[in-house]
Amino acid sequence: MNAPISEGLVSGIKQAVAEGKDEVLSLLGALIADQKTGGGQVQSLLARHFTDKGCAVETITYRPADVKLVNEFANASVLPDTEETAVVARLGSDAPSNRILIFAHPDAENVRATGDWAHDPFDLRIDNGHMVGWGIADDLAGVAAMAALPAILAATGATDNTEVIFASAPSKALARGTAALLCHHGVDADVAVYLHPAESGAGLGEIKGLSSGHVEFSVTVKGRQPPTTEPLQTALAHRGVDPLDKASHLIAALRRMDLERADRIRHPVLEKAAQRSTNLMISHIEAGKPNALARFPQSCTFSAALAFPRVKAFVRSAPKSKPH
Repeated sequence: MNAPISEGLVSGIKQAVAEGKDEVLSLLGALIADQKTGGGQVQSLLARHFTDKGCAVETITYRPADVKLVNEFANASVLPDTEETAVVARLGSDAPSNRILIFAHPDAENVRATGDWAHDPFDLRIDNGHMVGWGIADDLAGVAAMAALPAILAATGATDNTEVIFASAPSKALARGTAALLCHHGVDADVAVYLHPAESGAGLGEIKGLSSGHVEFSVTVKGRQPPTTEPLQTALAHRGVDPLDKASHLIAALRRMDLERADRIRHPVLEKAAQRSTNLMISHIEAGKPNALARFPQSCTFSAALAFPRVKAFVRSAPKSKPH
């Protein structure tokens, strides 16, 4: 936005925030209450709110399975066979010199047992400055923060030559809402801001300017029991094929690949913040049963997480004989 960052602008923003606080908290309370029945009214509540704030609002229906992604890690068989709804609201110049996309996801985790809550989880509570309620941290607080912005921008006149696009896009369980808007429904911007509370516990008080790509995977290695019908197999363990031993070789190879990737893939911003641009972490290993220690393990499963920058410009060229 072109407005200078001055004391007057900051003061105007603070005043607009204070004046709209009760209305936004009321909206957040309604979004939380709707989670009790599955969150089916969240998008209609937001569409009505953005319309009331002078935005041009569009409701978009799409199917996640129809949204094709580049370098997709999810198998098509796990994509939801459902129809999802996203809300796009536009505010500002009709002939903008730049566009800002502000987005959040309105779908919370499915409601499970709530017996360990100290009060009704679908009733917004504010205790000692902390908001408590189902779905607040993931991501109804971000949605409510986004809903507060049209009034703030209008009060400060901060949209000259700029179009601000607000997107409430489903994200849980491979819903692919943001990708659907960007790839299939003409949403485009110069800058994007994702409003999601930090999962560090700092909430919206902590700003993250960059995040890595992330994929998780598991590998199961089969073994072979020693040739015996005895339930206690320790004496013949040397004649079995140990899945733990086989898995250890694979893990060692992955660790070598991790070191090679760390040397080859470089992202200056990530390196400045974390001294490394990519990591592979073996985070879980399981084999055998803790109550059957004399039984040869049938298999070993290990799981890992891989972090990486999704920017090809920062990848050093590597020998074609070593694709990773």
